[in-house]
Amino acid sequence: MAKPLSFAWFVGLGIGLCAAGCAEAETADPPRSTTGTGTSTGGAAGTSSGAGGTGGSATTGSGGSTVGGGATGGSTGTGGATGTGGSTGTGGAGGKGGTGGTSGSGGSGTGGGPSMQLFFDDFEDGNATTPSWIDGDPTLGGAWSVATREAGNRVFAQAATVSDWVIAVSGDFRWTDQVVEATVKRTSAEGMIGVFGRILDMRNYYFLYLDGSNIILRKRVDNSSTNLLKIKFPMVSGTAYTLKLSIVGTTLTGYVDGTMLVTATDTLLTTGGIGVGTSDSGIGDFDNVRVSR
Repeated sequence: MAKPLSFAWFVGLGIGLCAAGCAEAETADPPRSTTGTGTSTGGAAGTSSGAGGTGGSATTGSGGSTVGGGATGGSTGTGGATGTGGSTGTGGAGGKGGTGGTSGSGGSGTGGGPSMQLFFDDFEDGNATTPSWIDGDPTLGGAWSVATREAGNRVFAQAATVSDWVIAVSGDFRWTDQVVEATVKRTSAEGMIGVFGRILDMRNYYFLYLDGSNIILRKRVDNSSTNLLKIKFPMVSGTAYTLKLSIVGTTLTGYVDGTMLVTATDTLLTTGGIGVGTSDSGIGDFDNVRVSR
């Protein structure tokens, strides 16, 4: 059983918090001979090859050579036939344009809500001192301890049957916006179990709790308690529920197992620590206490 600490210590000091071309050669027409007075062989036909699919340029054949001594020079051979231009190369098929990339989908998220974790305790270290928990009012006779449950899981247990709220407090009294979340299990047949936020002292705080038949969002200011909202919610003893109390600005919202059930507004309390507790002779277990903003 954790030794209770004085709440005066909590009030005086606050509570510390604990991304990543094939060129095709084409043969010209056969050479043509031209007869002069002397024999004259016509110049070879100019050959033209189409380079890379480009038509070949026409080339004029060389003149015939003179044959026979003293004879009149043979007539100038007729130029070879103009080479036929090579076949025009077929242009390569145009490449298809690449498919445009799909635009990334915008990230989804809940806007404006708390997101930075400030505090976490699953009690697996076997103590209630790191981070530090203190009994808010030791005079009420609360019995807080870290207990071992099924499968060796450790929880923060309150085992005294007390009619008033027995609250264990932690966190930092300077916290403003905060979301307090915990797994809670009432282990008695009757009683209340809940989570607390913006605790200034035991006379001023907000809380969300289950009483067996309802879920209630409530405030205590100057030691006077008032319901902000209450709706039907049957609770089964021995069943674990995740209670979450979100306090952002002046808006308070309560959830059970991720479902929003109650919401209200209030302006009286602006900062404070967090807590867990039982009342009306209820006892219970708390685990995975988390605070974010």
